[in-house]
Amino acid sequence: TSPILYRDTVILIQDQNRGESVFMALDKRTGRLLWQQDRPEAMGWANPVIVRLADHDELIYNGSFHVKGYDPATGEPLWSLAGPTKEAVPMIDSMANKGHIHANKAARHKSRLNARIRAL
Repeated sequence: TSPILYRDTVILIQDQNRGESVFMALDKRTGRLLWQQDRPEAMGWANPVIVRLADHDELIYNGSFHVKGYDPATGEPLWSLAGPTKEAVPMIDSMANKGHIHANKAARHKSRLNARIRAL
C-alpha cells in the first residue's frame, strides 16, 4: 500500500501473510514513531483513505476479510465490517466522504461491499 499523509504524520499499513504486518504513524519531519497498532491480517494491497465524518476524521482501510475504520490520530479501531474476501486490492471509493463505502476485492473473487457510514 502507499503511505498516507495526515496532518503532520505519515501513516503506513502493510499487511503480510508471513511476518508481522505494519500499521504505524511517523512524524513527517523527523521520522519518529508516533503510534503503532497490531493488524493480524492477511496480505492486502489497498491504499487507505481519510474521510471527514461530522466532527472527526477516520482512516478507512480495505483489508483482508474486513473494511475497518480507525482514528488516524491514534490508530485505534473505531468499527469493522465483514468484507468480501481476502487479499484486498483496490482502495475505498472516494464516495466515502459522502457517507458511502464501495470496496471491491481481487477480480478473481468477483465480490464487493457497499455500505453507508455515519458519524459515531
